[in-house]
Amino acid sequence: MSKKFGNKNQGQGRSAYHGGANNDRYSSSMRDAFKKAETNSGPRPQKKVLQIEVTDEFLTKHTDEKTPFIAHGYAVWVNSINKVICMEESNVGKKNVPYYKFDYTLGGGYVNIVENGKDGYMYFRTRQFQDFLSKFGIDKIQKGDPNGEYHLREGVNKLWQNNYEVITDGELTELANSELNIADDPVASMKYANAYIKVEGATFVLFKQRSLRLDSGSINHITQLVTNGDVFSVVPLLEKQLELLEEPVVVTTDCGCGDGCDTPGECECNSGVDTPPLAEAN
Repeated sequence: MSKKFGNKNQGQGRSAYHGGANNDRYSSSMRDAFKKAETNSGPRPQKKVLQIEVTDEFLTKHTDEKTPFIAHGYAVWVNSINKVICMEESNVGKKNVPYYKFDYTLGGGYVNIVENGKDGYMYFRTRQFQDFLSKFGIDKIQKGDPNGEYHLREGVNKLWQNNYEVITDGELTELANSELNIADDPVASMKYANAYIKVEGATFVLFKQRSLRLDSGSINHITQLVTNGDVFSVVPLLEKQLELLEEPVVVTTDCGCGDGCDTPGECECNSGVDTPPLAEAN
Protein backbone atom coordinates (compact mmCIF):
# COMPACT_ATOMS: atom_id res chain seq x y z
CA MET A 1 0.00 0.00 0.00
CA SER A 2 1.37 3.42 -0.90
CA LYS A 3 0.92 6.96 0.23
CA LYS A 4 1.05 10.33 -1.48
CA PHE A 5 0.62 13.87 -0.29
CA GLY A 6 -2.69 14.86 -1.77
CA ASN A 7 -4.06 17.38 -4.14
CA LYS A 8 -7.33 17.17 -6.02
CA ASN A 9 -5.85 15.01 -8.75
CA GLN A 10 -4.80 12.39 -6.24
CA GLY A 11 -7.94 11.89 -4.22
CA GLN A 12 -8.80 8.26 -4.87
CA GLY A 13 -7.96 5.05 -3.06
CA ARG A 14 -5.40 6.29 -0.57
CA SER A 15 -4.83 5.35 3.06
CA ALA A 16 -3.31 8.65 4.18
CA TYR A 17 -4.16 12.19 3.20
CA HIS A 18 -2.76 15.60 4.06
CA GLY A 19 -4.92 18.63 3.35
CA GLY A 20 -3.03 21.90 3.09
CA ALA A 21 -3.65 25.48 2.19
CA ASN A 22 -5.53 26.04 -1.08
CA ASN A 23 -5.55 22.27 -1.76
CA ASP A 24 -1.87 22.39 -2.74
CA ARG A 25 0.54 19.70 -1.69
CA TYR A 26 1.24 19.68 2.01
CA SER A 27 4.90 20.62 1.58
CA SER A 28 7.82 20.12 3.93
CA SER A 29 7.87 23.84 4.72
CA MET A 30 4.26 23.68 5.91
CA ARG A 31 4.98 20.60 8.02
CA ASP A 32 7.94 22.39 9.58
CA ALA A 33 5.82 25.46 10.36
CA PHE A 34 3.15 23.42 12.13
CA LYS A 35 5.74 21.29 13.93
CA LYS A 36 7.58 24.38 15.17
CA ALA A 37 4.36 25.95 16.40
CA GLU A 38 3.32 22.76 18.18
CA THR A 39 6.73 22.48 19.83
CA ASN A 40 6.66 26.09 21.02
CA SER A 41 3.09 26.38 22.14
CA GLY A 42 1.54 22.91 22.20
CA PRO A 43 -2.22 22.53 22.52
CA ARG A 44 -3.99 25.47 24.12
CA PRO A 45 -5.68 23.90 27.14
CA GLN A 46 -9.19 24.98 28.04
CA LYS A 47 -8.88 23.73 31.64
CA LYS A 48 -6.10 23.09 34.12
CA VAL A 49 -5.39 19.36 34.43
CA LEU A 50 -3.28 17.88 37.23
CA GLN A 51 -2.01 14.31 37.07
CA ILE A 52 -1.06 11.93 39.88
CA GLU A 53 0.65 8.65 39.03
CA VAL A 54 -0.66 5.62 40.94
CA THR A 55 1.70 2.63 41.03
CA ASP A 56 1.53 -0.89 42.43
CA GLU A 57 3.45 0.43 45.46
CA PHE A 58 0.21 2.03 46.61
CA LEU A 59 -1.13 -1.49 47.35
CA THR A 60 1.28 -1.73 50.29
CA LYS A 61 2.38 1.86 51.07
CA HIS A 62 -0.73 4.01 50.60
CA THR A 63 -3.67 1.88 51.71
CA ASP A 64 -5.93 4.21 53.69
CA GLU A 65 -6.52 7.80 54.74
CA LYS A 66 -3.80 7.48 57.39
CA THR A 67 -1.11 6.77 54.79
CA PRO A 68 -2.17 8.67 51.66
CA PHE A 69 0.03 9.86 48.84
CA ILE A 70 -0.09 13.65 48.73
CA ALA A 71 0.36 15.67 45.52
CA HIS A 72 -1.05 18.94 44.15
CA GLY A 73 -3.13 19.39 47.32
CA TYR A 74 -4.90 16.03 46.90
CA ALA A 75 -4.68 12.77 48.84
CA VAL A 76 -4.73 9.42 47.03
CA TRP A 77 -4.69 5.83 48.26
CA VAL A 78 -5.75 2.33 47.15
CA ASN A 79 -7.98 0.60 49.68
CA SER A 80 -8.27 -3.08 50.56
CA ILE A 81 -10.71 -3.81 47.73
CA ASN A 82 -8.50 -2.22 45.05
CA LYS A 83 -10.37 1.05 44.78
CA VAL A 84 -8.44 4.26 44.12
CA ILE A 85 -9.68 6.96 46.47
CA CYS A 86 -8.91 10.61 45.75
CA MET A 87 -9.98 13.70 47.68
CA GLU A 88 -8.72 17.14 48.58
CA GLU A 89 -5.96 16.88 51.19
CA SER A 90 -7.83 19.24 53.52
CA ASN A 91 -10.78 16.80 53.69
CA VAL A 92 -8.80 13.75 54.83
CA GLY A 93 -10.26 12.37 58.07
CA LYS A 94 -13.50 14.29 57.74
CA LYS A 95 -16.91 12.70 57.28
CA ASN A 96 -19.43 13.39 54.53
CA VAL A 97 -16.92 15.06 52.22
CA PRO A 98 -16.75 14.63 48.44
CA TYR A 99 -14.28 12.13 47.01
CA TYR A 100 -13.74 10.07 43.85
CA LYS A 101 -13.43 6.28 43.62
CA PHE A 102 -11.98 4.31 40.70
CA ASP A 103 -11.15 0.67 39.99
CA TYR A 104 -7.42 -0.02 40.22
CA THR A 105 -5.68 -2.21 37.61
CA LEU A 106 -2.35 -3.92 38.23
CA GLY A 107 0.37 -2.03 36.41
CA GLY A 108 -0.84 1.31 37.65
CA GLY A 109 -2.32 4.36 36.05
CA TYR A 110 -3.03 8.05 36.51
CA VAL A 111 -5.60 10.08 38.38
CA ASN A 112 -6.36 13.14 36.27
CA ILE A 113 -7.81 16.13 38.09
CA VAL A 114 -9.55 18.77 35.99
CA GLU A 115 -9.73 22.01 37.95
CA ASN A 116 -12.55 24.09 36.55
CA GLY A 117 -14.27 25.68 39.53
CA LYS A 118 -17.55 24.04 40.43
CA ASP A 119 -17.42 22.08 37.18
CA GLY A 120 -14.14 20.34 38.05
CA TYR A 121 -13.93 16.55 37.93
CA MET A 122 -11.52 13.60 38.09
CA TYR A 123 -10.95 10.49 36.01
CA PHE A 124 -8.59 7.51 36.08
CA ARG A 125 -6.63 6.07 33.16
CA THR A 126 -4.65 2.85 33.24
CA ARG A 127 -0.98 3.08 32.36
CA GLN A 128 -1.53 1.01 29.22
CA PHE A 129 -4.25 3.36 27.98
CA GLN A 130 -2.33 6.52 28.84
CA ASP A 131 0.80 5.20 27.11
CA PHE A 132 -1.31 4.43 24.03
CA LEU A 133 -2.70 7.98 23.92
CA SER A 134 0.73 9.53 24.46
CA LYS A 135 2.44 7.36 21.83
CA PHE A 136 0.11 8.55 19.06
CA GLY A 137 -0.66 12.01 20.45
CA ILE A 138 -4.37 11.22 20.70
CA ASP A 139 -6.60 13.77 22.43
CA LYS A 140 -9.97 12.08 21.94
CA ILE A 141 -11.39 8.65 21.10
CA GLN A 142 -14.74 8.36 19.37
CA LYS A 143 -16.34 4.92 19.60
CA GLY A 144 -18.34 4.08 16.50
CA ASP A 145 -18.17 3.17 12.82
CA PRO A 146 -15.20 5.02 11.27
CA ASN A 147 -16.61 4.76 7.75
CA GLY A 148 -18.34 7.77 6.29
CA GLU A 149 -17.60 11.42 5.69
CA TYR A 150 -15.23 13.66 7.63
CA HIS A 151 -15.79 17.40 7.31
CA LEU A 152 -12.51 19.16 8.00
CA ARG A 153 -10.94 22.56 7.46
CA GLU A 154 -8.12 23.75 5.23
CA GLY A 155 -6.89 26.95 3.62
CA VAL A 156 -5.63 30.35 4.71
CA ASN A 157 -7.39 33.55 5.71
CA LYS A 158 -6.13 36.77 7.27
CA LEU A 159 -5.58 35.20 10.68
CA TRP A 160 -5.43 31.42 10.32
CA GLN A 161 -3.74 28.72 8.29
CA ASN A 162 -5.65 25.43 8.53
CA ASN A 163 -4.35 21.95 7.85
CA TYR A 164 -5.49 18.40 8.47
CA GLU A 165 -4.22 14.82 8.21
CA VAL A 166 -6.26 11.62 7.91
CA ILE A 167 -4.79 8.14 8.43
CA THR A 168 -6.74 4.90 8.09
CA ASP A 169 -6.50 1.26 7.05
CA GLY A 170 -9.40 1.84 4.65
CA GLU A 171 -9.71 3.82 1.43
CA LEU A 172 -9.87 7.61 1.27
CA THR A 173 -11.58 9.74 -1.33
CA GLU A 174 -11.48 13.51 -1.39
CA LEU A 175 -14.86 14.99 -2.31
CA ALA A 176 -15.56 18.36 -3.86
CA ASN A 177 -18.72 18.60 -1.74
CA SER A 178 -20.48 16.50 0.85
CA GLU A 179 -22.58 13.66 -0.52
CA LEU A 180 -24.68 13.30 2.64
CA ASN A 181 -28.41 13.79 2.73
CA ILE A 182 -29.66 16.59 4.96
CA ALA A 183 -30.78 14.06 7.59
CA ASP A 184 -27.38 12.32 7.72
CA ASP A 185 -24.45 13.31 9.87
CA PRO A 186 -20.72 13.06 9.13
CA VAL A 187 -18.59 10.86 11.34
CA ALA A 188 -16.82 14.00 12.55
CA SER A 189 -17.12 17.64 11.61
CA MET A 190 -15.05 20.74 12.30
CA LYS A 191 -16.52 24.23 12.59
CA TYR A 192 -16.32 26.13 9.26
CA ALA A 193 -15.54 22.87 7.43
CA ASN A 194 -14.58 23.25 3.77
CA ALA A 195 -12.84 19.92 3.04
CA TYR A 196 -14.67 16.63 2.69
CA ILE A 197 -13.06 13.19 3.02
CA LYS A 198 -14.94 9.92 2.49
CA VAL A 199 -13.64 6.76 4.16
CA GLU A 200 -14.66 3.23 3.19
CA GLY A 201 -13.63 -0.26 4.34
CA ALA A 202 -11.88 0.98 7.48
CA THR A 203 -11.58 -0.38 11.00
CA PHE A 204 -10.13 2.88 12.27
CA VAL A 205 -9.55 6.50 11.28
CA LEU A 206 -7.08 8.83 12.94
CA PHE A 207 -7.44 12.47 11.98
CA LYS A 208 -5.66 15.59 13.09
CA GLN A 209 -7.04 19.09 12.59
CA ARG A 210 -4.66 22.01 13.08
CA SER A 211 -5.09 25.76 12.90
CA LEU A 212 -2.03 28.03 13.01
CA ARG A 213 -2.63 31.65 14.00
CA LEU A 214 -0.46 33.67 11.65
CA ASP A 215 0.08 36.77 13.80
CA SER A 216 1.15 34.97 16.98
CA GLY A 217 2.33 31.53 15.82
CA SER A 218 0.06 29.79 18.34
CA ILE A 219 -1.71 26.65 17.25
CA ASN A 220 -4.97 24.88 18.04
CA HIS A 221 -5.08 21.20 17.25
CA ILE A 222 -6.93 18.00 18.02
CA THR A 223 -5.99 14.42 17.19
CA GLN A 224 -8.96 12.05 17.27
CA LEU A 225 -9.24 8.28 16.82
CA VAL A 226 -12.49 6.81 15.53
CA THR A 227 -13.04 3.05 15.84
CA ASN A 228 -15.76 0.64 16.94
CA GLY A 229 -13.25 -2.00 18.04
CA ASP A 230 -10.84 -2.38 20.91
CA VAL A 231 -8.47 0.59 20.73
CA PHE A 232 -5.40 -1.55 21.40
CA SER A 233 -6.22 -3.80 18.43
CA VAL A 234 -5.58 -0.92 16.02
CA VAL A 235 -2.01 -0.33 17.23
CA PRO A 236 -0.24 -2.53 14.60
CA LEU A 237 -2.50 -1.16 11.84
CA LEU A 238 -1.87 2.41 12.92
CA GLU A 239 1.88 1.85 13.19
CA LYS A 240 1.90 0.44 9.66
CA GLN A 241 0.15 3.50 8.22
CA LEU A 242 2.41 5.88 10.15
CA GLU A 243 5.43 4.12 8.66
CA LEU A 244 4.01 4.79 5.21
CA LEU A 245 3.67 8.46 6.06
CA GLU A 246 7.39 8.62 6.77
CA GLU A 247 8.30 7.29 3.33
CA PRO A 248 9.48 9.95 0.86
CA VAL A 249 7.19 10.94 -1.98
CA VAL A 250 8.66 9.66 -5.26
CA VAL A 251 7.73 11.70 -8.32
CA THR A 252 8.60 10.27 -11.71
CA THR A 253 7.96 11.27 -15.30
CA ASP A 254 9.34 8.04 -16.75
CA CYS A 255 6.54 6.01 -18.35
CA GLY A 256 8.45 2.80 -17.63
CA CYS A 257 8.75 1.62 -21.25
CA GLY A 258 12.53 1.22 -20.95
CA ASP A 259 13.38 3.73 -23.69
CA GLY A 260 14.64 6.27 -21.18
CA CYS A 261 11.98 8.89 -21.93
CA ASP A 262 11.69 11.38 -19.10
CA THR A 263 9.48 14.15 -20.42
CA PRO A 264 5.69 13.96 -19.94
CA GLY A 265 3.81 13.51 -23.21
CA GLU A 266 6.91 12.86 -25.37
CA CYS A 267 7.10 9.06 -25.24
CA GLU A 268 6.07 7.64 -28.61
CA CYS A 269 5.33 4.20 -27.18
CA ASN A 270 2.36 5.58 -25.23
CA SER A 271 2.47 2.46 -23.07
CA GLY A 272 2.74 4.15 -19.71
CA VAL A 273 0.91 6.80 -17.75
CA ASP A 274 2.86 10.01 -17.24
CA THR A 275 2.88 11.39 -13.72
CA PRO A 276 3.20 15.18 -13.64
CA PRO A 277 5.33 16.72 -10.90
CA LEU A 278 3.48 17.79 -7.78
CA ALA A 279 3.05 21.53 -7.37
CA GLU A 280 4.69 23.12 -4.36
CA ALA A 281 2.40 24.87 -1.88
CA ASN A 282 2.42 28.64 -2.06
